[in-house]
Amino acid sequence: MLRGVPRIVVSAGVLVSIAAVIASVGAATPRLHSALYRDARDEDPGAPDITRVAVSDDRRNVTFRVWVANRPDATNDMGLQIVIDSDRRQATGNQMLVYSLGADYLVQMLGGTARLLRWAGASNRWLVTPLQPSWSYISGRATIRLRASALRNPSDFSFEVSVASGLIVDGDGTIDITTAQFDFAPDAGHGGWRYRA
Repeated sequence: MLRGVPRIVVSAGVLVSIAAVIASVGAATPRLHSALYRDARDEDPGAPDITRVAVSDDRRNVTFRVWVANRPDATNDMGLQIVIDSDRRQATGNQMLVYSLGADYLVQMLGGTARLLRWAGASNRWLVTPLQPSWSYISGRATIRLRASALRNPSDFSFEVSVASGLIVDGDGTIDITTAQFDFAPDAGHGGWRYRA
């Protein structure tokens, strides 16, 4: 034994307690799930072009990352939309959008703001949710983060993403899409992508 260094005696009970603390800390760390989806390129040369979409979750947040190859910066005429079928049941959501999903939630980015809407089937309309998403658009990549609780903590959902340019927002908030050009991911007619948390 080294002179001047006190001997430390640790009982078996203390070791078990330390191991339990370490295990509980590990269990409290959210597990990250993720998936990457690829979209066809250059469908419409004049439209924004989605090349891939990544989804991840840590049980607290659900994050979407959307790469738009030919739009390094978000312009005022651009809009991005994510349709989410949170229970994968067509009958429980809005069925009037481009895809044959039962849309329960709608994420919209337009004019520098993002919002999350929930489909209210009883009143047949979209309602703005209290928990709104955070978002950014940097170097051709949109990042949208949602609280999982705002989507009622789905473990298995379907979704699709679309981006458009040429949108005109009228004074009353109506969006004119007459001259808009769109890209859908996955491509229209292929159904939505599935994500399992």
